[in-house]
Formats: sequence, C-alpha cells, structure tokens
Amino acid sequence: MTTWIQTLQNIGFSTAAANNIVSEQNIQLEDFVDLKEEDITVICNAIRKPGGDITRSNRRIPNPGASVSALAEKRLKLLRFMVQHYIFQINRSLTNLHITKENLSVMAELKNMEDSHKEPESINMMKTTTEMIDFLC
Repeated sequence: MTTWIQTLQNIGFSTAAANNIVSEQNIQLEDFVDLKEEDITVICNAIRKPGGDITRSNRRIPNPGASVSALAEKRLKLLRFMVQHYIFQINRSLTNLHITKENLSVMAELKNMEDSHKEPESINMMKTTTEMIDFLC
C-alpha cells in the first residue's frame, strides 16, 4: 500500500516537501477536489519560503523551507486535474495507486485536449423530421 507521502515523493517531491504538504499544510488527496490551479502555486511557494524562524544549533534562524522543482509543481497541478476529472467527469474514486508519472502524462494530454477545445459558433437546428432524415442519409 502506497502512502500519501510516498505518492508525493513518487511524483517528484523531496521528503521534506512531501512532509510539509501532509503535516504542516495538512493537505490530503481529497482536498484537491476544491483547489484551483493557482492554489497549487501558492502551496508550492509556501513550501519553498514558509517564513518564520526555526531553531538550529540553539540559534533562531529564518526557515529555509524546502525545494520544490518546477516539474513536481507541474505534476501536482496535473494531480489536481486528475482528481477533479475522476470525481466530476467519470464519477470514480482515485487512490494513491492510480497516481503515477505515466498516468499524470495521460492526464496532461487530456488537459491539453480539453483546454484547446472550442465550442462551435453555431449549431444548425433542424425544423422538421424530413430535414433530419435528409441529414442522416
């Protein structure tokens, strides 16, 4: 069984960054249902520069935070998309086992397709059954 912290590490987060997400920010997989893409950027920035002080060698120093790569941040944004896709579009639950780099790559392709979709400018309405039959034949 893969834990949430292991899942975060598998998609590119360091141990310190994964622990920050789970322990300090208290973010679990189900929380991604309500997040926006901008929220992921805020979360990653909070890990990088959390603010405040910590104690090292009996001295107070500014909290150095933890590094978060651009790739890990991108994958976390894709994870948000994946969670919302599973819940709202295909009505299935998502587990840590579904969250792999490969599945996130598939989600990236799907997100690109959805983002580039354009609604038709107009839809021709058929007024009679005869028009529909002519259209279908």
